[in-house]
Amino acid sequence: MNDKSITAERRSMNITVNCIYDKKAITAFVRSGLYKKSDPRKRFITFIAIALFCIMCVAITVAVGGFDSKALIPIALFALILLLQLYIYLILPRIIFNARKNLGNVRQTLTFADDEIISLSFSDEFESTEKISYNTPVSIRETKNYVFFYITKQSAYIIDKSGISDTDLTELHKLFALRFGEKYTILNY
Repeated sequence: MNDKSITAERRSMNITVNCIYDKKAITAFVRSGLYKKSDPRKRFITFIAIALFCIMCVAITVAVGGFDSKALIPIALFALILLLQLYIYLILPRIIFNARKNLGNVRQTLTFADDEIISLSFSDEFESTEKISYNTPVSIRETKNYVFFYITKQSAYIIDKSGISDTDLTELHKLFALRFGEKYTILNY
């Protein structure tokens, strides 16, 4: 393949991907935003283990040294932190998914063209097309199963990687690396 055919091939890039908003995808999206680069499951388990260990240490200290009302403060604090982690990891994704369910059966695709991204949203009742500049995305995070294409700091298109061919996925990786640089992050989970 000569340089002219490579250039012509790049000029005619048109990769269409499906967005998915099922419970698994929404959960991955929420956890990727909260836990950033670390594996959410490992971080959650580690945090729970540390909190339980701290509660146990305070409880043992109280048992050995006698009851002291001041010991209730760290126990309550660790218990509160433990409950907050449980809420963030288990309940918050469900709340966001349930809010998303109210939108009905809206489906979306993104088409990565040479000079813009075309978002097509459609359902049984309507169809909408939006053109997005390559300067618009705030960040892009990629996990093993999904690509989160952030349009704002808190909302993103969730791209299902299972529906993308290996060739198109390779092209998207190149596009993301070239167009978005530091905004593009690959998460190792």
